[in-house]
Amino acid sequence: MSESIESVQEETQIEPLEIVYRDDYLIAVNKPAGMLVHRSWLDKNETRFVMQTLRDQIGQHVFPLHRLDRPTSGVLLFALSSEIASKAMPMFAEHNIQKTYHAIVRGWIEEGDVLDYALKVELDKIADKFADKDKEAQPAVTAYEPLAKVEVPHSTGASQPVVTV
Repeated sequence: MSESIESVQEETQIEPLEIVYRDDYLIAVNKPAGMLVHRSWLDKNETRFVMQTLRDQIGQHVFPLHRLDRPTSGVLLFALSSEIASKAMPMFAEHNIQKTYHAIVRGWIEEGDVLDYALKVELDKIADKFADKDKEAQPAVTAYEPLAKVEVPHSTGASQPVVTV
């Protein structure tokens, strides 16, 4: 009986989050794809959240300064006090924070460019039942620049996996 309890406990243990930055006021973690930032009506059955995992990991309350969508991985910034959060949140809300995204893409890009493609809301019949159906598209301008181009030749002969470092 004790063996089965231990195996269940091992299966439900949550991996610690990678802390990429920490000072007296802020902490930044690497959010894995598939994990919600905090409890949400999006998935009432979910039990793993970045906010609770980080709180348990460092032993103090944390206050998210922004969110990343569930399928998105990346750096997530938290304040370590409600006072710092209340000072930082308006900077995010007013878009005074510059964010830089790095992406691994497939294909070939000769040079950088600017994409100007407004984000139109596509409502879900169930989840967005009470949302504003007449909401205008949100401006979304993205400037991008390729940082590196890498071509990995396939090995010849026997079918061996391509390994890159």
